[in-house]
Amino acid sequence: MGKPRDLSMFASVLTALLVASAALAPAEEASSPTEVAPVPVEAVVPEDAAPGAAASLSSEAVPPPAEAVTEKTLWLVRSTYPGQELLVPRVEEAIARLVVGGDGQRELVGSQALPAGPKSGDAAFACAFGERGCVETMGSLAEGAGASRIVLVEVGQDWAGYRCRIASFHAGSTEIATAELESVSLDKALVGAILRVVPVAATLDLRSDPSGAAVLVDGEKVGVTPLSMQVFPGERTVRLELATYEAYETRQTVSANSRVALAPTLAMLPGRLRVVSAGATILVDDVEAGTDEVEVGAAAGRHSVRLVRDDFVPYETRVEVKPGELARVDHALEPTSWGSVTQAMSAAQEDIYSRRVYLTVVYDNARLTGGRFAAQSVHALQTKLDGLQSPSPSGAYVHSLGLEFGAAWRYFGMLWIGGSYFQSANPWTMTLTNGDADSFDGTVMGGTLRLLQPQLRVAIWRVVLGVRGGVLGRLGEVKGAHEDTYFAFVDFAGELQGSLRVHLVEGLYLEGGYGRTWTIVGSIDGTQELRGGVGYAF
Repeated sequence: MGKPRDLSMFASVLTALLVASAALAPAEEASSPTEVAPVPVEAVVPEDAAPGAAASLSSEAVPPPAEAVTEKTLWLVRSTYPGQELLVPRVEEAIARLVVGGDGQRELVGSQALPAGPKSGDAAFACAFGERGCVETMGSLAEGAGASRIVLVEVGQDWAGYRCRIASFHAGSTEIATAELESVSLDKALVGAILRVVPVAATLDLRSDPSGAAVLVDGEKVGVTPLSMQVFPGERTVRLELATYEAYETRQTVSANSRVALAPTLAMLPGRLRVVSAGATILVDDVEAGTDEVEVGAAAGRHSVRLVRDDFVPYETRVEVKPGELARVDHALEPTSWGSVTQAMSAAQEDIYSRRVYLTVVYDNARLTGGRFAAQSVHALQTKLDGLQSPSPSGAYVHSLGLEFGAAWRYFGMLWIGGSYFQSANPWTMTLTNGDADSFDGTVMGGTLRLLQPQLRVAIWRVVLGVRGGVLGRLGEVKGAHEDTYFAFVDFAGELQGSLRVHLVEGLYLEGGYGRTWTIVGSIDGTQELRGGVGYAF
């Protein structure tokens, strides 16, 4: 009876030692990719064992580390083809940007997260993609990294683009989910493959004020606000559209398994306001916007419009501007009593200034300013007329009728050409030299030519005041009443005229004026004249 009891005690102690040895084994051996993760063994404690002996050896006394149950995901990346190792950091960055979203507490990216070093993940890649089958290897790797999920990413690039293979393993599972995708874009190939095997979709909660706005995510209409929906992780473009409101658009980076809420207040679309009032200063909401005609942007709602102009009755109104539409105000101001006069005067003046060409029929009544008058006989060179005997110079009148053609701008004009025929009102008695008689009675007649005489003018209502000057030429003869004797004369003179022109209707006008000439070359002292005429301005 003594030996069996001793053997039983020896077996119990040996079992406890084996359990303790397994519990104290190095972590590197437990996480080796070629070994199965240790399975806890419950020790058998004999009834007559020494008190406390089994308690110090029980696996229940060594609880698993807290990190082992933390919900973490380990992401490991390797290149498919030799020489493409530079793709690995690119993919790791893409994972952090498109999927992980910077959550360092839940996501471990890269082989540097492996306690046993980068090489410890090679066995996992081998089994995940069919090179060897060992779920135990994935479990050991997850336990060693303190992760509940392992995602293996294998990426390569060839002539067709990027090829991504994904394997996902969850601790406690007996299956490995795999997916594969090719694309010309690395991000699209990566995210598309990940979404097939890893639950990484995020949630968008969208509200708007007012509600009912159409929701577009990455250009695709998905509903109206309020809306809660799942989206792929990464950078998403969200746009809200509602009639009569400005569209709201934002680019939002969405992390895996995150929830993003957006609740913008939409701004009403601005409308347009067009105001037309000739000559008026236009104020919109008490701010000067321009004169005559303006078109401005205006927020939807009611706006004040005020029109002001000197000598006119001010006008003010309120106009409703609708979102995205054009509102119009078209109003002609009414002149005040004095304003009516000034407006009429201004309109008449502008009509005169707008007419550029004129034609005038002119009648002149001129007289000599001195008694000197000389003419040469046409038949005898020694016979001349030299001096006026009668009438006196103040009574020696010459009447003329002519036509003038010119152009006018606002304040400046030009007589292009003018011609007239003149004749003395009565025969003149002049001193005759080298002849049979001492005097000669004859009628003075001839023609006058004017060219390129500049003019200054100003219009006041329908009246135009003008000053004109230039050079004229006269060619004439003195013919006796009962004889066939002719005396000829030529005269070039400077001329200055002042005129007053009254416009009756349209371009029709009457003209009066006073002028004077000073002989430059010739034998006449000069003339002064009163003139009148009628003409039309075109």
